[in-house]
Amino acid sequence: MKKCEYCGKEISYHEIYCSDECQRMANRHYDRTSKFLRLFYSFSMVGLIGLTIGLFLMSFARFMGGGLAIGCCLLLAVLLFLLPMPTQGMIRKRGIKKAEFISRMVGFGFIAIALLVAGLMIWL
Repeated sequence: MKKCEYCGKEISYHEIYCSDECQRMANRHYDRTSKFLRLFYSFSMVGLIGLTIGLFLMSFARFMGGGLAIGCCLLLAVLLFLLPMPTQGMIRKRGIKKAEFISRMVGFGFIAIALLVAGLMIWL
C-alpha cells in the first residue's frame, strides 16, 4: 500500500494524502522549506564550521574555543527547533511529520553536545 506523504498512514494508490489536514500541513511544510532553505543552509554551515573550529581551539584556549563550540551548538539546536528541514529520503521513508520530529531530536542532540562541552570546560 501507498503511504500518506505527511503522516505515513496507508492510503489507496490514487491519493497522495489521507485527509485535507495532512495536505494543508504538507503544503505548509513545503512553503516554509522553499522560503527559508537558503537561511537554513547558511546558518547550519556557519554553525558546523564554528563548532569544528571551537572544538579545535578548545585544545589551546579552553574558554575561548569552548565558548565558540557551545554557542554554535546552541545556534544549531535553535535552528533545528524552529526550522526542522529533513531530507527527501527521510520524508519518503517516514513521512513529513516523523521526519520533522527526528530533526528536532537532532536539535536535542546539539544541546547535549553543548552541555558536554560545558562540562569539559569546567572539569578540565
